[in-house]
Amino acid sequence: MALNSTTIARHISRELGLSHAHLEVSMKLILDTIKERSIRTFSKFFPQIFKLGNQGLVDVGRGTNNFRINPQLIPPGEILGFARIVPPASMAGYYNPSLAVGSAIDQQIRHDLASYTKTPITAKFIPPNKISISPKYYIIKKEEIYVEIRRLHNKNFFTIPISLADEFLRLALVDAKILIYNIRKNFPNLTTVFGSIDLDIDSFSSAIDERKEIEEFWKENYYKVANRKRIWIA
Repeated sequence: MALNSTTIARHISRELGLSHAHLEVSMKLILDTIKERSIRTFSKFFPQIFKLGNQGLVDVGRGTNNFRINPQLIPPGEILGFARIVPPASMAGYYNPSLAVGSAIDQQIRHDLASYTKTPITAKFIPPNKISISPKYYIIKKEEIYVEIRRLHNKNFFTIPISLADEFLRLALVDAKILIYNIRKNFPNLTTVFGSIDLDIDSFSSAIDERKEIEEFWKENYYKVANRKRIWIA
């Protein structure tokens, strides 16, 4: 099931039984909370990986090897960090297809020898939207390199893959419950001329602990794993 505002709203309504109950918050407010809070937490564990070429890097000048990520491609507020840099073939011997001939041992020897004469390209992220690339960029400025940026998912939800939809919906539902709880905890009971109305606050009071459990589960099962899920957007 592909996620969008409609499918998420239907899921929240179904799980909270909105067809038989009236909530003190609108669905718009619930969706706004999910867009602001749920997406940021989800992206921390399952970031969207955005691949930038040379055209996406703006030289800041002043004799440095620092480059600004083009804000028209990725706004600074959506950048979570730097994933890795993919150098051109000429800067890394193991990317050279001409070395991939002969036996496996011969290939390894040639790659090892080539690596001694090649200076590896490294990059360091400088918040909020700069990258320092070494060695100096003028060496490779005529060749294409790629920088992979960890960024927030889109607030239209279309960048969240179907394989992770259930994980996101778990978090979205919990954040909706927390929003409702923060309002209801101030009014555990309503007194009317017909008597006292129980707002069923107990059904929402555990939402904060549920959120912590989700984050701990993701941290143990995904965040510390080297090959954890990464979402690619070219």
